[in-house]
Parts: sequence; C-alpha cells; structure tokens
Amino acid sequence: TGRGALADRFEAAGIRVIAPPGSAVGSRAGGFAGRAGRAARAGLSLAGFLRKWRPAIVHFFLPEAYLAGAPVALLTSGAKRMMSRRSLNDYQAKWPLLARIERALHGCMHALSGNAQAVLDNLVAEGAPRERLHLIRNGIDLTRFGAGGEMRRLQTSASRSRSNFFISASIGAVSEIGFNHSGRIQPAFTA
Repeated sequence: TGRGALADRFEAAGIRVIAPPGSAVGSRAGGFAGRAGRAARAGLSLAGFLRKWRPAIVHFFLPEAYLAGAPVALLTSGAKRMMSRRSLNDYQAKWPLLARIERALHGCMHALSGNAQAVLDNLVAEGAPRERLHLIRNGIDLTRFGAGGEMRRLQTSASRSRSNFFISASIGAVSEIGFNHSGRIQPAFTA
C-alpha cells in the first residue's frame, strides 16, 4: 500500500493516485503488528476517502488491502466491490484466522477475478460465488493487435466486462493498469 512505482506515470496521464498517509511500498517494519497498525490507519483513511469521493467501484488487489479495505468499504460505501487475486492461496496456510476472514469477505464482493484458472479454482474452494468469478489473464501483448478483428474482439470484451460489473458506458473508466515484468500492459479492465 503506497503510491507505487507507476504513480507518476498514472498522474501524468491524468489518473489521480491516492495513498494512505505514512504508507510506503513494501514496508514491513514492525512485523505483523506494524503492518496491522498501518492497515488500520489505511482503513481509516479509506473510510474518509469513500465518504468524500463516493466512487462507483472499489477494487482490492492484494491480501492486506482486501483484509483492511473490504470491511471499510462494506460499512461506509455503496460502491461496487471487486477483489482480484493473481497467485494461489498458499499464503493462507500461515495465517488461518486471516484466511477465514478473507473467505467471509468473498461473498460480499460484486466481482472476483483471478489471472489463471487455478486461482479461480482456489476462490471456488474458499466459497466464492461462481457466478461472480472472472478470469483476466496476465498481460496483453499489444503487438498481436492491429486494426483488424482482434482489436474489435478486445473492445467487445471490454464492453462485456463493463456490463458484467454494472459499469455504465458513460463512466470514464475504472482501470487497474500496470506493467508486468516483461513490459506488457496488464489491464484488469479495458475501458
């Protein structure tokens, strides 16, 4: 939780980046207690943000953000809630209480996504509603897309994603876009 390595690029493109006060990318100082304290502060900051800005969608990406933010969004916002996971749930074995909380949150999400079928299988095993699951594979190699049918198919897929997540075409975009290690664009939604 923090501004992230791409924050400046997002802001240069006109996308506002907001991070909790005192956050730092990759900060693990203080062990579990330190991270829990930072998560609590981030949760309070998120509650204020949700009340002030009233976003249409709140998207949780990593376990700490999900565990700290989803309960806050549930209690303070009418926004659509989405959780994305891009790894298997092996980390849950180390934290069984947090794993139970995470499983309970799945039913409160309007959509859950994973980057591989195995990740979706984990979510189903954890009790996530199948009808809310979406597979969004890692990265898109833009060199494969030209002005032809492939690009139209991608645009059709984006329109379908908008309707699946109740996103009006008049809403600019809800995008979680990053670059994976190979430099390919990695969108969660294409708007």
